[in-house]
Amino acid sequence: MNVQQDFSKGAVKTIYDYSMEATQYAKTQEKWPMIYKEISVDGDHWQSTSVIGPKKLTKTGQSEGFNVTTVSEGYTVYGSVFDFTDAIAMSYDTVRDIKKFNNILKQAAEGWGEGAIITRDEFYCHPFNYGGYTAGHWSFNGTPESGAQSDTSGNGCYDSASSSAIVALFARTGDTYKHASKVGGTSYFNALASGALTDTTVANLIKNVEVTNAYDEKDVKIPISVDTIIYPQGQFDAVEKILESEKVSGGSLNDKQVVGRKFKNRIEWPQLLDTDAIFVGCAKKGLKALNRMDPVYDFFEDKKSRCYYATVEMRMGLMMDNWRFWATDNLSQS
Repeated sequence: MNVQQDFSKGAVKTIYDYSMEATQYAKTQEKWPMIYKEISVDGDHWQSTSVIGPKKLTKTGQSEGFNVTTVSEGYTVYGSVFDFTDAIAMSYDTVRDIKKFNNILKQAAEGWGEGAIITRDEFYCHPFNYGGYTAGHWSFNGTPESGAQSDTSGNGCYDSASSSAIVALFARTGDTYKHASKVGGTSYFNALASGALTDTTVANLIKNVEVTNAYDEKDVKIPISVDTIIYPQGQFDAVEKILESEKVSGGSLNDKQVVGRKFKNRIEWPQLLDTDAIFVGCAKKGLKALNRMDPVYDFFEDKKSRCYYATVEMRMGLMMDNWRFWATDNLSQS
């Protein structure tokens, strides 16, 4: 009978039990599952390449041959998986005091259970916090530590020409580098800078997604219809007054307010850092959550330091594989 092994296994089970209980009664509600499409990955990275093929059929005479469309590759998009960890150390004396040991283990497990939720929600909010940065951000870099693939766009969006020519995920019309179609080369932007939140602000964001940017990588018109609006805490009153108002707020005419009809998902996200930025887009489109490993707990002895360690690790990544489904207003660029 291996007493040490049984003791460690029992401690791990205790951590899982307390963590699961904390998760079920967590105070934090994750918002990202309403926005992202989640996929499970079995490595430290993910990549996908879109195919630019035919979109419309061509009117052809009865005696004519087939119209031929050339199929080509679009942009290759990379996503990297990142590790998130924590640990606590307990001396031999602490572990021998069974009451103190159980209390510490319970507090750690409950903290990690809630912490995993907060960590995920904060991480998946990165595109909405740092997507306007003209210098890019590490969470958008699809090059894993293993070097198994190389993301030439660096810390920017996938359509960056190189790591030194960053295209922000949310690019403004005045930026040095903007989004470009793969074949046509037309430049697009999906970030506005209105300065004030009004009915017109929201309407312009909807138009940016559904009209201005509703073209594929060959600059062929495609249908896009937004269904989601995201805004930070502190903006609930201002945003919901616009969306719920029967008439256009502040208008001199008796015009009906109609922008609220667009959004079946209204998400007030506490993880948003910019206090006046708002976002509109299409839920489950353009953004992928890469789930590599749910929280895993361990408990082991280190005789050299005369301590026991309880550990937790979690692995996840993200990728925006199509920027045109999202637009923002008043998002910070640095």
